Amino acid sequence: DSFLSLNGHWKFGLYENPDEVPEAAWQKGKIDRDWEEIELPGAWSLQGWDRPHYTNVQMPFAEEPGKTPAANPTGVHRLRFALPPEMRGRRVLLHVGAAESVLHVHLNGHGVGLSKDSKLAAEFDLTEFLESGENLLVLTVVRFSDASFLEDQDHWNFGGVHLDISLRATALDGWIT
Repeated sequence: DSFLSLNGHWKFGLYENPDEVPEAAWQKGKIDRDWEEIELPGAWSLQGWDRPHYTNVQMPFAEEPGKTPAANPTGVHRLRFALPPEMRGRRVLLHVGAAESVLHVHLNGHGVGLSKDSKLAAEFDLTEFLESGENLLVLTVVRFSDASFLEDQDHWNFGGVHLDISLRATALDGWIT
């Protein structure tokens, strides 16, 4: 297996809610030219955007269970990378160690998948969307979801990508090793 860490500096944009994220955020255009950088893994609320919230018995918003607040911080993380030669022609998996709360993954403008398992690892098969030159990986994290009510127990709530991000290449056929 080949491995490539994607930890480091990513372009970052924070929006008030998911509906305000422009579709261009997932495309290869130059939208991120004026964006600031953020260190991943890391919570945006610990790097100068938004703020953390400690939850024990009080939810960070007043909605009924299953509903999310209108002000629902949404972070868009963009990284341009070239696939190393040893990974070409192989199955390539993206590993995201943890994100809070909803994670949407786009590669080169294509929706790859999503995870709603806050603070748990998720993997995505990027193979069919990879290009031979520059690739654009976009991780969009929505801070609150309908599952936030289930996660409401003695913890700090931080929006962002919390653990390592990496690519792993395996054989195209057979079992993933």
